[in-house]
Order: sequence, then C-alpha cells, then structure tokens
Amino acid sequence: MQFEATIDLLRIVVRKRRYIVAWFASNCETYSQRSYYVDELRKHIDVHIYGKCGARRCSKSKGICDELVKKDHKFVLALENSVCNNYVTEKPYKAFGNLVIPVELSRRIAQPILPNGSFIAADDFKSKRQLAKYRHYLDENVTEYLRYL
Repeated sequence: MQFEATIDLLRIVVRKRRYIVAWFASNCETYSQRSYYVDELRKHIDVHIYGKCGARRCSKSKGICDELVKKDHKFVLALENSVCNNYVTEKPYKAFGNLVIPVELSRRIAQPILPNGSFIAADDFKSKRQLAKYRHYLDENVTEYLRYL
C-alpha cells in the first residue's frame, strides 16, 4: 500500500516537470568534446544549458540549480570533461537525489560505477536523433520513466 502511494506521488511529480533535458557546464572546451555532442543533440531535442556554456544561469550556492532540475526537468546530461575509466562526475548522484535520470556518454565507463538501470548511456543509441526519440518516449510514458528511478 505504501509503495503504491509512493509510485503515485512520483507520477505526479514527474508529470509536473515542464522540460525534458538540462545541462550544467562551466567548462565548454573539453577533451570529451561534450559541447559538440550537446550542439548535435539540440538539433533533435530542446536542451536547457545552464552556466558558462549556455544562456541560462543559476547559482550553485544554496542548491538553486538542484531545485531547478528537481522542479522542472526529467533528464540531466551528466557529461564528463574527460572520458576516464572508473570515473564519473558527481552529476549522476545529484540526479538520483533529485529523481531525475542522468544521461552518460559511455555505458562502458558508467556501468561499473552506477547502479544498473539507473541511467541512460548515449552510446547505446546509433544517433543523437534516436536518443532524443527515446527521451521523448520516456517523457510521454511515465511508467517507463519511473523504471530508472
């Protein structure tokens, strides 16, 4: 009974989120070429870019960025500056705490570190368009979305 009530509450929270994808970045030119990746992804899905790499701002102090994600977004791009074995940023963990699905660049790198089924790996998709379509699918299908949380 309590589990079902929690799921119902999560459905309400997720449905209230107005935007699909957020990306927070202050370092734009990186070894991982994440800015290029995001530029290509934006051709297929709206990405709200916060920080020095985008036009939107939020203060890291007082958890304002976290509150913004928790309230308004369903996915966060958790893209590392560099692609290193056995390393992911703190971003997926923040996403978990905010009940938002993180998107990682590489399954091979993220899988050994992050809980199974808790993230989307960009390299699981043949194109950015396919990835965008999958995010739209999850945006429309709350039950499927909740499987990641």
